[in-house]
Amino acid sequence: MDDSHRGVVGASVVVGFLLVLFCAQSAWLGARFALDLGTSGTYVIGEGFYCSKRAGVGCHSPHGTFTSHDGKVRREDVRLNTDLQPHLGQGDVVPAYDVDEPKTVYRAGEPNYEGIAFLTLWGAGAVVFVMGTGYLWLTRKRT
Repeated sequence: MDDSHRGVVGASVVVGFLLVLFCAQSAWLGARFALDLGTSGTYVIGEGFYCSKRAGVGCHSPHGTFTSHDGKVRREDVRLNTDLQPHLGQGDVVPAYDVDEPKTVYRAGEPNYEGIAFLTLWGAGAVVFVMGTGYLWLTRKRT
């Protein structure tokens, strides 16, 4: 095989490595969601609850308190990473799910598409990196 193919494969190895590197943390969160390794509980909406005026964008709670159902986990000043209904307000309680992401909890029962997407990208990057490296190793020029 000529050297032009090795250049394309080499570039693919670099891209695969960068995907693995940059998607690692979010992929870990996606894996925690997929394997149900988080903590269920409730989120109390705190100060700063607001609704966007743009169409299709819901309300958000940047500050609140998460408490697990068994009371062992309590996290304060965390945001709920989902849209909320406009009829909710400060002090209202929403079912939530904590996967140990700093400053963020998720609404219980809603899939974390972002984490799953990063998990998929991380896996694709790992496959490209391993297969490309193997190809370059097997087709190296020996003297």
